[in-house]
Amino acid sequence: MKLLLCSGCRDVVALQMDAKRTCRCGSSSGQYRADGWGADVWGPQAVLLGLRNQYIPALILGQGVELGQEYVTVAVYAIPPWDRNAFYHDEEADPGD
Repeated sequence: MKLLLCSGCRDVVALQMDAKRTCRCGSSSGQYRADGWGADVWGPQAVLLGLRNQYIPALILGQGVELGQEYVTVAVYAIPPWDRNAFYHDEEADPGD
């Protein structure tokens, strides 16, 4: 799963296949590519984050969570511009998209 972090407003949004997602301040946006692996992100403050897909079912179903446990630790990592599935674009997000 890929997430968009705007370092300007510190908003984090989950990327989708069918719609470009934009942060709260409007300076960063992102969307999955048609292949389902790659993602485009726009804006000089955009940071692409990754959450390993193996964590998602467990988080949704509550697996591995003990009764009374407050937090579940998962690894989130920044995906650098040179990653083969990351496509960073310096121009700002288009609010009309």
